[in-house]
Amino acid sequence: MSDNPKDMMAVALGKVPMQLIPPVAEELMARVLEGGAAKYGIFNWREQSIAIQTYIGAIMRHTAAIRRGEDIDTESGLPHMAHIMATAAIVLDATEHQTLIDDRPPSRVSRCESTQSSGDT
Repeated sequence: MSDNPKDMMAVALGKVPMQLIPPVAEELMARVLEGGAAKYGIFNWREQSIAIQTYIGAIMRHTAAIRRGEDIDTESGLPHMAHIMATAAIVLDATEHQTLIDDRPPSRVSRCESTQSSGDT
């Protein structure tokens, strides 16, 4: 942290530290979203509801490819990790705009409790 009063003011005001996001992450995620926009339309997940299980499946497929040692998605030519980030961003945005359908199987534990007690971050 610097002694610059503007820096201290930003922290004091609780501003989101956007400068902490690595530019390569932003750029690659934007490239993945660009491909999705060409296929399905820009912000398509805001225009019609989306099911979370579909997006969980996509994240799991990209994760499985990474675990097999494959770094680049053969269809897009972009890193699987960027696809995971873009997919998670879509789910978060759909949640924010109330277009996410929670089609996960029923659970005996409330969704909030299971997240808090899992210990995962």
